[in-house]
Amino acid sequence: MKDERSAIVDRREQISEEPRPKPMYGKAEIEDTPEVKEIWRVYHHEWITVFRSQHHGLLARKEIDNFYGVKYKGRVKPEDVRVIPTSPKNQDEWPWLLQLFLPNMRGEFRDEVDARAYAKSMDFTAPVVVIKNSLLDHQIRQYGVKMLVG
Repeated sequence: MKDERSAIVDRREQISEEPRPKPMYGKAEIEDTPEVKEIWRVYHHEWITVFRSQHHGLLARKEIDNFYGVKYKGRVKPEDVRVIPTSPKNQDEWPWLLQLFLPNMRGEFRDEVDARAYAKSMDFTAPVVVIKNSLLDHQIRQYGVKMLVG
């Protein structure tokens, strides 16, 4: 037992006497990046499932209508709402989905050119490229959250 402890102590001393490695992330290794005034966001409208019923058939439809009435009625346009079954056959035996056509943020970029190139490369039908925290950005993010006016 004493030999085991002395072996451990000897190994610790040997390690502590070895030269330490240089830090991997020292100041010289971090690339200086210029401050950016604006971050650009890319939004794409797409159908997003926001609720899945726990029940089936008519109960599922009522459950979804109730959820929609409490959570989203007056916050999204009627044409941006769809209720679909999870199965094309035997719809009374499967849950239903509530989907909303909402703006979905697909990326943030330091440069407008990069943001537009990304949107073009993804073949978005009508991408929206905005400056982060701009008035338009706030309006986009409020859709589906705040009550619609008019």
